Amino acid sequence: MKLLLCLIILVFICLTNAININVNQGYHRNDGIIHSDSSMRDTFNHWAKKHSKIYKDSIEMENRFSNFKENMKKNIELNSMHAGKAKFESNGFSDLSEEEFSNFHLNKAFKGKPSHLRNSIKPQPTPHHSLINGYKEMENGDLNELYSIDWRKKGLVTPVKDQGQCGSCYIFSAVEQIETAWIKAGNKPILLSEQQAVDCDPYDGQCGGGDPYTVYEYFSQVGGVSTNAQYPYTATDGTCVNMSRAVPVVSYHYVTQGGDENTLIKTIVNDGPVSICVDASTWQSYSGGIITTGCGKNIDHCVQVVGLEVDKTDPSNPVQYYIIRNSWGTDWGIDGYIYVATGSDLCGITYESTMVDV
Repeated sequence: MKLLLCLIILVFICLTNAININVNQGYHRNDGIIHSDSSMRDTFNHWAKKHSKIYKDSIEMENRFSNFKENMKKNIELNSMHAGKAKFESNGFSDLSEEEFSNFHLNKAFKGKPSHLRNSIKPQPTPHHSLINGYKEMENGDLNELYSIDWRKKGLVTPVKDQGQCGSCYIFSAVEQIETAWIKAGNKPILLSEQQAVDCDPYDGQCGGGDPYTVYEYFSQVGGVSTNAQYPYTATDGTCVNMSRAVPVVSYHYVTQGGDENTLIKTIVNDGPVSICVDASTWQSYSGGIITTGCGKNIDHCVQVVGLEVDKTDPSNPVQYYIIRNSWGTDWGIDGYIYVATGSDLCGITYESTMVDV
């Protein structure tokens, strides 16, 4: 009888283990959350349909599915790191590997400003507002509220653009800055040609990356920039075509030394939007909120900061942040924008900032 009872118990244990094995097969754990492969594949299929993704064969589809799963894992980690302050989720880039995203949408050829120019910071004019680390300074020397200004609302910012699968962010950053300078000079907004620099700039690497400063140099030497209507963007390396110039580039200069956020903030407040180059390696899946951590300083992308704002969700701890226009289309981020907190030189935001005169 005892032998029979032991056999029954042994069979029960074996069956329980077998059930556990079968239940857990096809599942994986991320950050304490168990997801089934079938559930993840359903999510991927829904995402692919939403973004009109078509793959040439099952091998490519499996590779994209693998990239998708890896990116979802990164999103979980980033969301946990930001603890609700910023949000990361699937978007049109979610089936790209890290290498593909870097090649197509970042600036892998960025070299930064030449050493002999790193001290050529243009002296700032007497400011319209007295600022200390982003605060307005009152007459008695006390600090008032954090400063905010949105140059989009004042008409100095042209619409968000899309560089496509071409590492031309540095050109977009430079051209956006020229467009802003043109409006500041009292002219009507105009969309200028990024493709002109892609095809004709001898100092940079076309869709392979480059530096806004040398883009300004090229434009200044050839008499300026054509309009986008004259020389439309194709997101591919092309052959240079000589077109009439709509906007001249008279001068250009660096705004900050690396780490000097105080000068960057003063410049944004007093002079308007600024071209900047940053580390955007963690921006791929950004969808909202304020970046407050987890952003390195390996510069690989150029954009335009168009203002400052203050999040007062916690009145006892207001957070000032940069309003940054990206060039990945309006489906990315917050209608094409990203918010990055001030105060810690996050993403290397002060490494290279430039302005231009037309």
